[in-house]
Amino acid sequence: MIIRNLYLLNTTPSALAVAAIWMVPLFAQALVGSWIVSVTDRLPTRSSLVGVELLRAACIFALPIVPVLAIYPLLFILGIATTFFGRLYFPYRTHLIPPVRRRSVNTWLTMFQSGALLIGPAVAGAMMQMGTVRYALWAGKFNVHEMRGGWRKRNNGKLGNWRS
Repeated sequence: MIIRNLYLLNTTPSALAVAAIWMVPLFAQALVGSWIVSVTDRLPTRSSLVGVELLRAACIFALPIVPVLAIYPLLFILGIATTFFGRLYFPYRTHLIPPVRRRSVNTWLTMFQSGALLIGPAVAGAMMQMGTVRYALWAGKFNVHEMRGGWRKRNNGKLGNWRS
C-alpha cells in the first residue's frame, strides 16, 4: 500500500489522489457488501475462489502498467473482488478446519496479518532504497506470488497439515 501511495504521489503531486486510493476500495466494499452473500451462496465455491483470485492477481499486476486515471477503476474492481473473495472464503475455511483447531488457526492468521502490517512498510522502504518506486511495486508483486506458489509446492497442492 505504501509503495502504491508513493507511486501515485510521484506521478501526480496530489494528496487528494492518494487519499482516493484508500477510499475507492472501501466504497466498493460498502456498495456490494450487503448483497454479495446472496450471490456467493449460489456459486460453486472452489472455482469461484480460483476465478476471483485470478481476477485480483490480474488487477494487482496491472496497477503499475496502466495510466494514472485507470488506477481508480482497477481499485474499484479489486475492492469488489476482495469483498467477494472474503465472503466466499470464510465458510470454505470454516468447513476445512476441524472445530478443535479453529481457535489456533484464527490466532495464527491474526498474528500473520498484524505482522504483515508492521513488516510490510519496512520491506517497502528497503525495496525503495534499492531502486525506484516502480521497482518496488514489481518486486513486491513477485514476492507475494512466489510465497503463495511456494506454499502450494511444499504441500504438493494439498491442503493437508497446515503446520508443515
